[in-house]
Amino acid sequence: MGGLPVAIRNSRGPVWKSSLFMIRLHISISLLQKRGTTVSKQPFKKHTIYKKDKWNMLNVEVQGTKIVLTEISDQWGEECHTFIGRPAMLHWANERFAKDKFDGTEEEWQAIMEAFKEV
Repeated sequence: MGGLPVAIRNSRGPVWKSSLFMIRLHISISLLQKRGTTVSKQPFKKHTIYKKDKWNMLNVEVQGTKIVLTEISDQWGEECHTFIGRPAMLHWANERFAKDKFDGTEEEWQAIMEAFKEV
């Protein structure tokens, strides 16, 4: 079944797909649409927490129920953290950017924490 086209019949006629994965995906989307659930075809939502320059930034990508945080620094390189939910990410942020250990102004700290809360 790998490279051969396969036909699936639905209410609108035949649908041609080239792999079993695509067939299952199509069936799953059809079931969700019948239930009235909207299916987004947009990519994952990405948030920039801070970006100082090309090599110092922190990005958060929401992938359904998973949250992937990517921290890039010129000193340590790239670090990725995966969180199951928003509370776990906010807990990490409060420990990583502790107010008493933060190198920067109060306004910078406040902006970073607000950006985390908007995710």
